[in-house]
Amino acid sequence: MAPGRPRAAPLAAQHLFVAVASRGLAFLGVTAYLRILSAEDYAVYAIALVNEQVLFILTGYALANALGKYVSDADRALEVEEEVIGTTVVGLLVAGLIGGLLWQLVAAPIARLTLADTKDAILVSRLVGLSMVGGLLLNAVTSVWIVRGQVLPFGVVTIVQYGGGTAIGILLISFFGLGSVGAMMGWAAGTWLAAGGGLAWLRHRHRRLKFRRAVLRRMLGYGAPLIVGALLMVGVQTVDRYVVRVGAGLQNAAIYTTVVLVATGLGATVVTAFKRMWTVVKWRERGQPREEALHARALLLYLCSQAGLLAVLGVYGDIPMRLLSGGKADFAAAGPAIALVYSGFVIFGAWDVLSAGYFFEGRTSLYSISVGATLAVETVVAIALVSPLGLWGPALANPVAWFVFGVMSWRFGRRFFPVRHAWGRLGLLFASTGLAATLGWFLRDGHGFAGEVGGAACVLFALAAALVASGVRPGNGMLAGLTHPPAARGTSR
Repeated sequence: MAPGRPRAAPLAAQHLFVAVASRGLAFLGVTAYLRILSAEDYAVYAIALVNEQVLFILTGYALANALGKYVSDADRALEVEEEVIGTTVVGLLVAGLIGGLLWQLVAAPIARLTLADTKDAILVSRLVGLSMVGGLLLNAVTSVWIVRGQVLPFGVVTIVQYGGGTAIGILLISFFGLGSVGAMMGWAAGTWLAAGGGLAWLRHRHRRLKFRRAVLRRMLGYGAPLIVGALLMVGVQTVDRYVVRVGAGLQNAAIYTTVVLVATGLGATVVTAFKRMWTVVKWRERGQPREEALHARALLLYLCSQAGLLAVLGVYGDIPMRLLSGGKADFAAAGPAIALVYSGFVIFGAWDVLSAGYFFEGRTSLYSISVGATLAVETVVAIALVSPLGLWGPALANPVAWFVFGVMSWRFGRRFFPVRHAWGRLGLLFASTGLAATLGWFLRDGHGFAGEVGGAACVLFALAAALVASGVRPGNGMLAGLTHPPAARGTSR
């Protein structure tokens, strides 16, 4: 391990703290905006952020995602760090300016199509282009921090972006009555404040940044195939909600949206913390002895921890649904669906381990193939099941489709980087915890105190099974072995 690099366990804890803080600020922002904005204004603001995400993918996703790989290459003297970072910043700035200017040409018709046919909606749409440029530059800096394991500056700018942006938005709405325009102006201001601070840090630490066309071509060759996959992934993460809306009605759509909100919140904290930690460890240990055992150990520990959490969600998913809905019975009844939807986020986290082989070799087009197949499966299964099962149909489509994604990622990844994973142990674990969660849900559903005791016993069984399967012993943390992993035993390809 390189000197000065944080170990995996504290690094994961730090990223978890940042993820919880940023999601907490985002939740507080949503709560505040729902109180001071009309439903129509909030909808315009929320959909505008989705439009910004799509614009970001089209303009800067290729370079932003190539940066981590090329910074790692610079650590191994395969690239020059100042050239990689300088090329990325210049490339993203140029792409952002061009994309932002082109966006202004289509901002009005896109606003009428996706937001509303009002002057405020069109202005919000125009602000999307401004915010996107700042987001691209901020992403360039945060990508360096994530690969380097520098959580403190990453956490600071994240808090500035979410907290500062929300605070500015609230002030603009409260004192100037700007509505959705004020919310979007606040988000753009927070993003640019964070980007400015990040670029100042970058300039202070790297005084000789250089732009190289050859480096740009190599990075685009690596990252460009990911754009199609990223756009398809937006479809994967939203198609189930559209199917519920069309096939099960507005009431079920409201319930299902709440289910997705809880699952997304957990994914953005727990899974994102693992993904960021793993990005550091994966590239840092590239080419080191027993690298394959490191990947096997990481996947085992990650999935064991997630198996226990999925069981908790399956048995006690009604609790967050009651809290968010004010105790409505129909919302609480859909609580176990949180586990089904969250399982997709779990596999998305495992993908970072399973797909490492083709990312190492630059075969990034395989990502788009995997996501395309996942979207097709999810769409077909959701449409087929929504009529007989209501919202449970699209919920069940999540684990089915994401399982396909996981299998394809593993098959593609092992072509270039074969790893012996403990599939037998993991399969037995998920089968046993799944049965325990189902039984626990059944026992708690109308069986009084005895049912509560039975549900708790099922959760404790699932957590104990996950701990045993992980191989963790007293005195070792859950991430023990990620720097010097133990030899894999009882594993299979």
